[in-house]
Amino acid sequence: MCALGRIRQESRVRVPMVPISAAFALGVFVDTFDVVSLPMLMIGTGAAVIGCLVLRRRTIVLVLVAWFCLGGIRHYASQKSAHKTDLMGHAADDVQLVKLIGTIDERPQVVVRDASDGPAWGARERTDLTLELEQFLGTHGAVPVSGLARTSVEGRVEGIDVGDRVVLTGRNPGGFDYREHLWLQRTGSVVRTNSEAGLSVIDQSGPLSIWRLRGVLRERCESLLDRHLTEENSVIAKAMLLGDRSNLPEDVRRAFAESGTLHFLAVSGLHVGILAGLLWMCGRVLRLSPVGLAVLLVVGTVGYAFVTDGRPPVIRATILVVITAVGIPMHRRSLSANSLALASLIVLTFDPGALFKTGAQLSFLAVVAIICSAPWCRSIRERGREFRHSPEGENRGWFLRGFDWSVVWLKCSYLMTLTIVLFTTPLVASEFHLVSPVGLLVNVLLIPIVAAALWLGFGLLFVGMLAPSAAAPFAWGVDLSLLGLSWVVEAASGTPLGHRHVPGISSDWLMAYYGLLGAAVLWRRMRPWSWWCLCLWTIAGLAAALVPRNEDELRCTFLSVGHGCAVVVEFPDGQTLLYDCGSILGGRRAAQAVSDLLVQRGKIGLNGVVVSHADVDHYNGLRDLLGLVPVRSVAFGQSFLDFGQKGVSKLCEFVDESQIPMQIVRTGDCLRVGRDVEVRVLLADAGSPRARDNEQSVVIEFLWAGRRLLLTGDLEGAGLARLLAEQSRPVDVLMSPHHGSPAANTAELARWASPSVVVVSDNRRETRDKLQALYGAKTRVFSTQQSGSVTVTIPRSGEIRIRQGVRQTGRNPNHATSSGSKSGMLMSSS
Repeated sequence: MCALGRIRQESRVRVPMVPISAAFALGVFVDTFDVVSLPMLMIGTGAAVIGCLVLRRRTIVLVLVAWFCLGGIRHYASQKSAHKTDLMGHAADDVQLVKLIGTIDERPQVVVRDASDGPAWGARERTDLTLELEQFLGTHGAVPVSGLARTSVEGRVEGIDVGDRVVLTGRNPGGFDYREHLWLQRTGSVVRTNSEAGLSVIDQSGPLSIWRLRGVLRERCESLLDRHLTEENSVIAKAMLLGDRSNLPEDVRRAFAESGTLHFLAVSGLHVGILAGLLWMCGRVLRLSPVGLAVLLVVGTVGYAFVTDGRPPVIRATILVVITAVGIPMHRRSLSANSLALASLIVLTFDPGALFKTGAQLSFLAVVAIICSAPWCRSIRERGREFRHSPEGENRGWFLRGFDWSVVWLKCSYLMTLTIVLFTTPLVASEFHLVSPVGLLVNVLLIPIVAAALWLGFGLLFVGMLAPSAAAPFAWGVDLSLLGLSWVVEAASGTPLGHRHVPGISSDWLMAYYGLLGAAVLWRRMRPWSWWCLCLWTIAGLAAALVPRNEDELRCTFLSVGHGCAVVVEFPDGQTLLYDCGSILGGRRAAQAVSDLLVQRGKIGLNGVVVSHADVDHYNGLRDLLGLVPVRSVAFGQSFLDFGQKGVSKLCEFVDESQIPMQIVRTGDCLRVGRDVEVRVLLADAGSPRARDNEQSVVIEFLWAGRRLLLTGDLEGAGLARLLAEQSRPVDVLMSPHHGSPAANTAELARWASPSVVVVSDNRRETRDKLQALYGAKTRVFSTQQSGSVTVTIPRSGEIRIRQGVRQTGRNPNHATSSGSKSGMLMSSS
């Protein structure tokens, strides 16, 4: 019987926090839809409290109503009341120089970029930090503001830490930003500055500030790991021990994701539990009293949560450990369901937005799964214990007894892992669009290795601070453990059918799945029917995901990636082609934008990718993209193969290692993609070996339903002249070459193409106005800087439909952009 159902059957009084926490969470959830006003919530709270005092009996409903209203009030206070002074209200369409004054809210992180991921003149390092805003200094003077601003400063900024009061100079270009993700992070704006000079310190926090002490402690921990471990293992150890994944190589991150073991690299409840186990063993070895053992557990886990910045999963696990530790001196065991509910209530009280964060949701589901599997695991252990104490078991040798114990442990571990997979896989597939069956096998096998790496890592940090010369043995153990962990993860990542990219899962299906799962867990009478319905619902969802979504239209989406290019072409027969994937702001942003659009459209992968030329802002996202979605082939012109460019060489090596076919396209080739659409390469070289990269851009023409689309890359100079030498032809949709540059968008091109629609992918506001003047009033000009993503749809009837602002949602704040009335403020500075 499931543990939650068993506890509920035994006594409702023993788990009072479960309904209270559920009511509070429901209040937070309902308040997001503005269903109940703040006065009504306050009246409801007061009425429920008065009712409890008057009636005194049978007040459980009134208590739950009170907690429901409190949840709504808490959410209102944390989110909506701040909107009156939110920075978003000061966003303007015109470019203006602004200054922001605020206090550093989170520890600054220095991100080291790959040299091949950006232009040669770009900074190799970036400093990311979050500001708690105080004042906005614009054209109308100083205005008090509130909320958080996520800040990226090009270069390494030294000497700043949490609690420092700073002033940031920026420029508001009037662009759009990804509001939904920032809302979940309690962040109202994003500020970018291209120089360390844009950030200056007004007032530093004192040397005894608790935040500065935490910063110093983290720096010492990072220094110990860098000094004692190899470079590769040091980055992984920082992620596992300190939660710092800012400099984790993308190939390592991808391998852990594909093997279903990415949770090992994020400090979570598992890490806190392993630390608590180590502290408990140390306390037993030292023969501490129950009170001493409890103090050791509380101080150790709370201190670890403090050093690792206390994310919701860590706070939840720390609260569970504290509750358990408090019960040790009283010789009382805490109820898992009650403790989990109390931990959830505390987390939501401090951060109501945690209810909508995927990490917190997965952490909660995993613990519920462990609680539900506990009775079966207990039964397996009891049967194993009975066998060991039987005459047959007592006569077995020590080796066989150890083997029997290992079998029992494996049975319990795999049962618990299978239950966790049942609870979490739909949410993981919905949010990250990746399913890793191989993770079910390797996670159990890796637990001992991960536990050893963490225990030795904790020992390295503790001993290294007290006696650095004695830390070497711990470092050797950590290196060896991480070497074994990396080897298993890479092998699992490369296992055939070990992972699968999946399209997006509808929210309706997801809510129905977890509704049926909840009924199966909590509703004893309906449990058999709930399990059958859950199985049938899962099969129906899988069948629906496998049905191709073919539409009788050609769809071309110009994604908003800043100064760069990423164009997704969807054919009527369901095939998909990508033209370029890069951004001057970093390739990961372009890759995530493409991946999110494919998921939104229900596409599992790409049938082909065409790289126009060898400028980094047109291909630097391709390596990241290959780790996110399956790609059948990659094509480029002969001029792209300039292996003197580091980025080109690394990309070709990566494509070859991924066993993806590469092909060279030439002028006049017809691409075999899309049955009813003619795809021709109009130009693949400039006809001169001395031509520059831009001049040798691959130009592709699409013919469908009597309409013509032209993708031009950065075509200019000799290449543009060669294109214009051909017979002029009317172009219905033209991609503005070279991001709207005057050198590429000439009067001759305007006369040659006579386009009906022009789309430019750029990050400058003035580009669209200049192009409109060049191409004339009869041409509609769209810019991804102002419109967000631009989607051109042509049905078989030949009608041209334009949609602006297709939202791209992403899991990483550096990846996503969006457009619409809920846009946040995006600032930059040079």
